[in-house]
Amino acid sequence: MKKILLLTLMVLIFATSAAFATKVKKGDAFLNAGIGLATFYGTGDQVLPPIMVSYEKAVKDKITIGGYLSYYQTEYSYSWFGDGCDWSYNYITIGARGAYHFYDEGKWDAYGGLFLGYNILFFDDNCDLGDYTNDAAGSFGYAFFAGARYWFTPKIGAFAELGYGLAALSIGVTFSM
Repeated sequence: MKKILLLTLMVLIFATSAAFATKVKKGDAFLNAGIGLATFYGTGDQVLPPIMVSYEKAVKDKITIGGYLSYYQTEYSYSWFGDGCDWSYNYITIGARGAYHFYDEGKWDAYGGLFLGYNILFFDDNCDLGDYTNDAAGSFGYAFFAGARYWFTPKIGAFAELGYGLAALSIGVTFSM
């Protein structure tokens, strides 16, 4: 029943939304929120999938710049001769991104760009591992990315991006502001 209701809702959204141009023009702004499907970090049990938010503003026609923030957590647990040990890794990525929108006709917007940022790792455990408890580490990084948006209405759409952050693939919702 839920699948039929969801399918009906999707058909209504597609059927009632008229074709409209999504040209990325100077001054346009977008807010994205999503989750990662393929992570770069951690091999333990995923506590929370990578979540991300980003904001971008068009500084020229077809060119956007903005900020990016993501978070991801994994936990590990093992027992050694009866003694248990648990630890977790918390990954945070923060940075700036710039994109060029190659194709922005109708309901589609395809783009690619560069991400510059800082990756932060927090480590916490209840084990006797010496100096490693509650440590943090970080590094600067950069990456290229490619993405596409599909607009359901002039203000709400979906996106998919490949190539940076805590996940190789991120999907989510996007809002035109």
